[in-house]
Amino acid sequence: MLQDPQHGHSGKWLKTPVGWARANIWYEKLGAPPTPGTWQEALSILVWVGRQEQQVAATRAVAQASIKDTEKEARKAFENYLGAMFPYREKVEQKAKENQQELLRRWTGVGPIRLSTQYRVDREAQRREEQRQRGEKLVERDAWKAGFVTPSTASSPTPGRAIQPAQRRKS
Repeated sequence: MLQDPQHGHSGKWLKTPVGWARANIWYEKLGAPPTPGTWQEALSILVWVGRQEQQVAATRAVAQASIKDTEKEARKAFENYLGAMFPYREKVEQKAKENQQELLRRWTGVGPIRLSTQYRVDREAQRREEQRQRGEKLVERDAWKAGFVTPSTASSPTPGRAIQPAQRRKS
């Protein structure tokens, strides 16, 4: 198995987007055939074979698409072409799927969803509002007792008409 020349570890680094790109860049810059038996030769062969697979898959996808009544075969040929063009595609898609599953596992592992209203009662504000309303009622009651307003004008005065002092009630 070849080792990643930059990181020094073995693995399927040609099946990663960065690995495949690096190998192709190295292959493009190669001036002369590498020395037989070296890792450079093995890498050159792997890149060359991968590029040949890409060309064959592209030709097959175009040919299959031009034949009528072969939609399934054309779709399969195109999938093969994508696999040859992007050898790391399956690995990346599998990793994304695993990440989504792990995220879903963590999210559902929290427990049941509890719903509550968005409106949160501020007890102190509610108490102040009740005091204010009580105070208004007391002022209104005292004004009525003093004879400044009548009960009907205290609660809803007629718009545009000034409140007239009421006649004093006889007690």
